[in-house]
Amino acid sequence: MLTEIFDYYKRNIRRLNEKQLKKTLHDINKTQRLLHVGINELKVKQKEEMRCLNG
Repeated sequence: MLTEIFDYYKRNIRRLNEKQLKKTLHDINKTQRLLHVGINELKVKQKEEMRCLNG
């Protein structure tokens, strides 16, 4: 009986961990995309500023 209960919780913990890992990976990928977009926007602004400075 105790072993069955332990196995049940072990399976559920594993399932929860997998869900949490997937969510974390999703969040990391989302953040990475946002960073790339932000970096590209900064590069564009920098090029525009350099053009203005160089006339």
